[in-house]
Amino acid sequence: MYRVGVIGGSGFETLISGGSRKRDSGRYGTVEYIEGYIKGVETIFIPRHGFKHEYPPHKIPFKAMINLLNKLDVDRVIGVSAVGSLREDLSPGSIAIPIQLIDYTIRRDTFYEDHPFHVDVSRPYCRALTRILLDKAGELGIKVEYGLAYVATEGPRFETPSEIRMFKVLGGDLVGMTNIPEAVLAREAGMHYALITLVTNYAAGMQDLVNMDEVYKISKMREKDIFRLVEESIQVISSSNLDDECTRFRERFREVSR
Repeated sequence: MYRVGVIGGSGFETLISGGSRKRDSGRYGTVEYIEGYIKGVETIFIPRHGFKHEYPPHKIPFKAMINLLNKLDVDRVIGVSAVGSLREDLSPGSIAIPIQLIDYTIRRDTFYEDHPFHVDVSRPYCRALTRILLDKAGELGIKVEYGLAYVATEGPRFETPSEIRMFKVLGGDLVGMTNIPEAVLAREAGMHYALITLVTNYAAGMQDLVNMDEVYKISKMREKDIFRLVEESIQVISSSNLDDECTRFRERFREVSR
């Protein structure tokens, strides 16, 4: 059985039994996390924005988070994130799993800052881990939209209507502020990483204004389904032999992270 990492918002700690809250300070910064068990599987939960929601999107310690998971010998990671929809047919409350990324940030976090090495991100998310999530969602009767492109923006502000029109032309389906550099760093570290997103609103220009009360309401309405999907998938993720496509950079990463 392999350890599994979960990076998401607050609330996931309620799924963890025998958990203890810990703090790790390393070369890339400090991360607070919970170590415990979900369905008998050893699980590391990292609240992306911190336990007190103290980190805005552009100040999340992404490198420290991914490096911590590596130190704890975790290479199977589920990310959970709220997003906006760029499509009329993808309404608030929808659960979606992307397969592609468009980077519209100015963040350039990489573990290879001082190394002439290029990481292939043709497929930025783990296909094997994604397939487990999709199959389990089908078993549970949870509808999941699949095959979408996530547009990452800098934040902390929301996008303008003109930017949203541009993202649509570029082929974007979802927009959010946190999956860059998270997904890319996980790939650099040779991890199996997949993302579950919850659509909490239509993007700017597609609805009158982005209402944070409405975003919170949608999140609370669907969080039980997302919690259930993660909880019921985790044993399969922990026990399955996943393909090696995602892990081919692991040894190089361990060289630079020593």
